[in-house]
Amino acid sequence: MKIKARNFGSPLFLQITRGLVALQTLELRGMSDSPEADAVRDSLDGPLAAAGEAERNRAQWLSDDLYSVGLSAREPKDRNPQAQSQLTAALEARQAGDWDRALGLLRRWKDYLAPDVLSYSRGSIWLAAGVPEVAGLFLAHARQLAPSEGGYHVMHLHALDLVDPVAASDESRHILEAAKSYEPTVVALGAQLVLKRARSLPAYEAAPTFRATIPVLVENLARIEAEPADSVQRNAAPMTMALLGACHQSVGESDISARYYSLGLGESPDNVELLTARGMLLYGKSTQAVRDLERAVELGTLHVWPYLFLAHHYLLTGRFDVCRGTCEAGLRLPAADEVRSVMEELRGVALAELEFPSRYVREAFEAALRLDPGNEQARRNLAAFEAARARAAPAAPSKWGTRTGEEVRGYASSGNGGGWSPDLNMLHAVAAI
Repeated sequence: MKIKARNFGSPLFLQITRGLVALQTLELRGMSDSPEADAVRDSLDGPLAAAGEAERNRAQWLSDDLYSVGLSAREPKDRNPQAQSQLTAALEARQAGDWDRALGLLRRWKDYLAPDVLSYSRGSIWLAAGVPEVAGLFLAHARQLAPSEGGYHVMHLHALDLVDPVAASDESRHILEAAKSYEPTVVALGAQLVLKRARSLPAYEAAPTFRATIPVLVENLARIEAEPADSVQRNAAPMTMALLGACHQSVGESDISARYYSLGLGESPDNVELLTARGMLLYGKSTQAVRDLERAVELGTLHVWPYLFLAHHYLLTGRFDVCRGTCEAGLRLPAADEVRSVMEELRGVALAELEFPSRYVREAFEAALRLDPGNEQARRNLAAFEAARARAAPAAPSKWGTRTGEEVRGYASSGNGGGWSPDLNMLHAVAAI
């Protein structure tokens, strides 16, 4: 299942949903008649009055659905052809991003689903719709009813990470401490969340976490490879290999890291995260790097890094128009100002080499300096360009300042303990409706 990055409703409706979640949480704690619950109800009066009819109806339906979280398990009815058809339609609506239709069909045909499957299905829809607070309640209920179902645990942990990353990291740490007690998919996601938190730390603080996680992941990979070929646990293999690659890379063991990235690509050849990771690691060392990064771009990566590395490569190899286009495409993606500054600088050099009018070249270099006043390379290249123009020389100076591949890699690893690393989505490993 691919989780869609589409939100469900207006900010006002999201405010209402969070109030309903707070009420349900208090209900589950036996505090429905408490002053805290009364305060939440009072806080909902204004938003509900301001909401339109469609959103008020949706809020009422959500309230009814949340009530089921407090109910005990029951046996589902046997599915007849009509029920099966309608539940299939609910799955199709979820995949199409038609959240209201998907939830409505589940509501109408809920008696034909086991309670854990119903809560999981509702939770997955709310998660896909961009409301992890609501999703978390339903997914926690599914876990409660079927604690041995690893797919539920994966989804709930993912939702928790979106709402409370510290709590998700703490739970993940406990998972890794008792990794043999959890399914490999759960361990893989737990490791990813622990490492994500470690990457926010200085390198000397993060290194012990990366080293301690390696043997856990090695054992997890052995468990995965012992599973039957058709086991859902096999879906965790590329992620586990990618995380092993990231761990070894973060502690300076590049050769081992590259080997794990390659193993992951053997399992998942068109995995954009793994292509990006191996391409960045090998950049300047192997021609394979450029092929990996170009493939990541072909597959529609949303990471800026392949564009930065490729722009640098195209500039060094004299492919100035391709460099310009790559920079312009990369600048449309989210990135830190320092990274955007380098891309504007590379674009400026490419424009000069292509003999664009001076003002376009100057604007690119000036944009680079606005984004990062400390970009001395851009400052020097702008000065060299202006000096060449003053001498009535050719449009471009005879020599530009350039970065090494290692310097470009530094932008992806600066500012934290582990730098950039693959962030594979484990949600495809769980069951659908």
